[in-house]
Amino acid sequence: MKNILCYGDSNTFGFIPVSGKRYSIDERWTGILQKLLGNEYRIIEEGLNGRTTVFEDPSKAGRNGKAYLEVCLESHKPIDLIIISLGTNDLKTKFSASENVIAQNMRRLILTVKNYDYGIGYNKPEILILAPAPLGYKADISEELAEFDKNSIAASKKLAFKYQFLSKQENVYFFDIGSVAQSSEEDQVHFTLASHLNIANALYEEVKNIL
Repeated sequence: MKNILCYGDSNTFGFIPVSGKRYSIDERWTGILQKLLGNEYRIIEEGLNGRTTVFEDPSKAGRNGKAYLEVCLESHKPIDLIIISLGTNDLKTKFSASENVIAQNMRRLILTVKNYDYGIGYNKPEILILAPAPLGYKADISEELAEFDKNSIAASKKLAFKYQFLSKQENVYFFDIGSVAQSSEEDQVHFTLASHLNIANALYEEVKNIL
């Protein structure tokens, strides 16, 4: 059996726009991907609302993705593939992070996975990084998520290019979520059911090419 760790934020968790509830296992992309891949693969869900790449969020404890990553790797090993889907929360104005900073943050996560000591008998996992879909054009005036501004929106549109370049530098796999999904009209950040389905279908092809 191949073990796939999906390490992400609210769009990996399955956050429903506006309501804040969670899509069912059969609706969120991780669950759909599990069904598509079948019993020879195991999807491990590690999605957390508000998770960043490396930033500590003063209003939400435990959101630093790098701080928890090694614990996560240890608790879920053996891991054949880790899918890292982070960057959207780094765009919040409280962090003042440009697309270049966010890409360098992602590099730190990649290096953490590469350099971690998994122990005797454990292989290092393959790495697939996902560029988040750009924020909606009204994200800066969203009443539900008033944590972004025009700079956030502009930076979100450049992350795919930055992540793709990074993937080539670090010799890891890359996929642009924005090529198959878009932020919902409802809150400009989170995904609709249709987007979750599109993501799962696209990642099925990516996973089959990797493992």
